[in-house]
Amino acid sequence: RPYVWGDEQLKKLLDDFYTSFKQSNISIYYVSTFLTKEENQHAELIDGQQRFTTLWLISFVISHLCPTSSISKFLKKGNNLRLGFEIRKEVSEFLEALLEDSSVVNKVYSEDYIIKYPYLKNIARALVFIKGYLEQKPDNEIEAFSDFIYHNVKLIKNTTAIGTDLNHLFSTINSAGIQLEQTDIIKANLL
Repeated sequence: RPYVWGDEQLKKLLDDFYTSFKQSNISIYYVSTFLTKEENQHAELIDGQQRFTTLWLISFVISHLCPTSSISKFLKKGNNLRLGFEIRKEVSEFLEALLEDSSVVNKVYSEDYIIKYPYLKNIARALVFIKGYLEQKPDNEIEAFSDFIYHNVKLIKNTTAIGTDLNHLFSTINSAGIQLEQTDIIKANLL
């Protein structure tokens, strides 16, 4: 499923983080649950892709605005991206390129680039929105805010039982939130 979050969802999540940070920089903020299927050292994300991708994008933007922040540790696990897209290789390649080539970051802010790559469109727009949101905050707060996100935002991970019908589970879970397109449900069933 492509990344579909827009400004409204991004603003709500960032506002929630920022409000929690301002109330108490030691409080815990629970993002929600993520559902995974575990295989060796990899976890296949069944539910929570939009939130997890958003957390990665926030981490990326902050790591550029504040390179000394510990949040940059979230971007990779060992030598690999913490986030990958098995079906859409261009998304994984784009995220990898963001980390390795600073000129790619500049392309994100070009409307032509955003239009040219449809699966990257919302990711590029999210990066622009997140950067704009964070640049409105006081410079002296960015590192503390990013450390708050890294240390105090908690992900609750649930793991599926062996033998679970993942396609059925995926379709059932995604009947709330931003609705799946019928094509996404058909793809899940076919896969």
